[in-house]
Amino acid sequence: MGADVERLARHILISYIPKAVEVISLAITIKIVTTQLDETDYGLYSFSVGTLGFFCFLGGVGLHRYMSVHIPGASRPRQYALLRHLMRLEVLVLTALAVVCSVLLPLWLHHVGQGEHSLPVVLLLWSGLFWQIYNEYMRFFGLQKRLGLKCFLASLYRPAIIMLMAIAIIALGRLSLSAALGCVILANVLCWLITRSFHNAPPAHETAEQTSHLPGFRDIYGFLVVFYLIDITWKVKDWLPRLLIADFVDLAHTGFYALSFNYTRLFLIAVTSISDIIFIYNVSYAKRLAAGDISAGPTFRRLLRANVMLTGTLFVAGALIGNEYKRDVILLLSRPEFVQCARYVPLHLLAVLVYLPILWLQPLAPAMVDIRRLRKHYVGLLVLFLLLSTILTYTAGVYGAIISVIVVFTVWSLLLIKVMRHHLSFVFRWSDLFGLLGSSAILAALVYAFAAMPVNRWALLVLTCITCCGIVCWLRREEIRVLLRYREDADARPMD
Repeated sequence: MGADVERLARHILISYIPKAVEVISLAITIKIVTTQLDETDYGLYSFSVGTLGFFCFLGGVGLHRYMSVHIPGASRPRQYALLRHLMRLEVLVLTALAVVCSVLLPLWLHHVGQGEHSLPVVLLLWSGLFWQIYNEYMRFFGLQKRLGLKCFLASLYRPAIIMLMAIAIIALGRLSLSAALGCVILANVLCWLITRSFHNAPPAHETAEQTSHLPGFRDIYGFLVVFYLIDITWKVKDWLPRLLIADFVDLAHTGFYALSFNYTRLFLIAVTSISDIIFIYNVSYAKRLAAGDISAGPTFRRLLRANVMLTGTLFVAGALIGNEYKRDVILLLSRPEFVQCARYVPLHLLAVLVYLPILWLQPLAPAMVDIRRLRKHYVGLLVLFLLLSTILTYTAGVYGAIISVIVVFTVWSLLLIKVMRHHLSFVFRWSDLFGLLGSSAILAALVYAFAAMPVNRWALLVLTCITCCGIVCWLRREEIRVLLRYREDADARPMD
């Protein structure tokens, strides 16, 4: 048991280090950018950075999914041959897409009255080639089980942006929008250079022997298409609202939407880290159960139930604290003009709440059902979101954009529950639902009782966080014991 606990603790630690760095550096980045830029410039900055992520996702055409299946277990020369081959495909698609966007983006920027910023935004887009290669190398090192290196590289990006922004403020006296985008561009190139230094590929004559039978785009299209639809639905919900709010409302409200969204992310990160670790342990049992191995069922159900109860209760605690102290934290991180984004936080937290079943079930779905049969469902989800987001954002502004995300997440969650209902029927009991509701009531009473005390708000925030963590650990002590008592089968071990 000691080795299992040690392995689980190490995986959680390795997963949490980049997440902890992301939380801290995200907060510092928000502080710098919202202090230096006005609402409109921050809106364009958040839209540009969001467009960079969406651009790289589109150009990547989901090839990282192919890597995650075919890199593990391959010989080292074969791994590097596949990496180079797949990255050539990505760079080719990204370059073609960048040429098209270099024409369309300036037209849209002129449309919203920001034509003078066309050059830095287009250059940011082209720097996405470096950022994408950095991300692919980082994933590749993780698939090679070089988790320490992946942890280091994942912790590098945002601190690099912060460092470059600090240098720009010292040199220029003030951070302009162009300078902020320039810092992101330089960070993309810098992280690419650092990652390249760890490449350590085998000699060319070794990889040359492995270049036969490399897959073409048509060969991998059938494998990728459903996963790409899943990913594009997720990415569109991040990017499209920013575009529509900027077009139908204004860029300042795009900034308010982005700040509320980023604030909510701070409370989701802890949940996703724990869930990802449990998924690594549980996916092999999910595959065996789907193949008819009934003996894998009890372990699968125990781990899935522990995931739902533990991360669900943890998120409820974080959401209650985040909603109660939202104005205090946003005022700390930005100028008073940005505090009005606090009114969007409750809806964003509700969106994350209905997203949780997707977090729990989506990673397991490919192992348990023929996901190709769900192609039309994901096409329907994507079309539904495009229509809802456009109509509701046009009629209700930022509120409409968030409501469209909530509706699509709800439908997505119900879809997953429906297709996996056969495997979930014995996992949960009505007592579990009442247990979650009871835990939520206890945490809500605690948070609001502390908030009513006539004490300094920051002292109350720290006290509330510590107390809620202790309450969650006590309420979910059985689920924590399930994880700590878990012993791996010899044929179901996660990555070391």
